[in-house]
Amino acid sequence: MGNQFLANIREVDAIIHVGPLFADEDVPHPMGSIDPVRDIEVVITELVLSDLDAVRKRNEKNHKKAKSGDREALAETAVARTARPHLNAAKPASTLEVRDDEPRLLRLFQLLSASR
Repeated sequence: MGNQFLANIREVDAIIHVGPLFADEDVPHPMGSIDPVRDIEVVITELVLSDLDAVRKRNEKNHKKAKSGDREALAETAVARTARPHLNAAKPASTLEVRDDEPRLLRLFQLLSASR
């Protein structure tokens, strides 16, 4: 997926996966064949990779604030520390287990794979 496309979908309220379940010679498939499971896994992988980048950028932005003791930045840094290995394991953010106080902070990262 292109960076511009990913930036645009960060602005939407919902993401819906729709894919073809049929072969049509007039509609070429970018991977050469129809495989719904593979196709959804590719989309999820792209979203997770984009989320990893979003976590990295937000963490870099908060680094200086966290060093100075800013509570919100420290809390976000802790959430990023939890999210990064989960995403690195190619797991979507929607399957990340967080404490009661962390969902609000996690939303600040605008993770594309967080929607259920």
